[in-house]
Amino acid sequence: MIHLKQTCDARRKRKDGTHPIVFRITLNGSTRDISSGFSCTKSNWNYQDNFLKATNKQQEVICNRLEEKELHLIKKIRTFESQHPDCSNIQEVRDYLKNIREIPVTVLEFWNKEIIRLNKSRHYGNARNYSSALNGILLKTSLNIPFEKITYKWLVDLETKLNEDGLKPNSISTYMRKLKSMYNKVELQLKTEQKS
Repeated sequence: MIHLKQTCDARRKRKDGTHPIVFRITLNGSTRDISSGFSCTKSNWNYQDNFLKATNKQQEVICNRLEEKELHLIKKIRTFESQHPDCSNIQEVRDYLKNIREIPVTVLEFWNKEIIRLNKSRHYGNARNYSSALNGILLKTSLNIPFEKITYKWLVDLETKLNEDGLKPNSISTYMRKLKSMYNKVELQLKTEQKS
């Protein structure tokens, strides 16, 4: 069973002398923390019962916000437990609570997933265009690589190979635009998940 509690993380201290308030999740003796976005001094935290002392109006507001966040997380935990009754991986739980979805490891995996997504959302023309560009690029190079491997030199080499094949400039431009679009999509997904 997954347990959740609020706690003041006394191990970490901020420049203003406060310590972060975190939601600590526990599963099979392993723990992970999720930031609450709030902090407090040690003297303002009740360590015995794990709650922020509401000694003024501002702290009352923070207490209410913490309670709302905790209820939201508890609801998500119950949903997760019903969908994954045999889960024993604490990191998987934390990722779920922070809405971190697994990003395909390679360019090829991500590209294929995007084509599937476009077809499901009935954007058949876009799906065909992305599929055509993917097949054209795959004739010249492997995309079974992580996005980090796409460098300026890699792009120049790919463009050179496409040119050597006698491909029309418009086709090359289309392929490169679609590749850039994939890169931008994965970058946006990563940034979005880091903020959550």
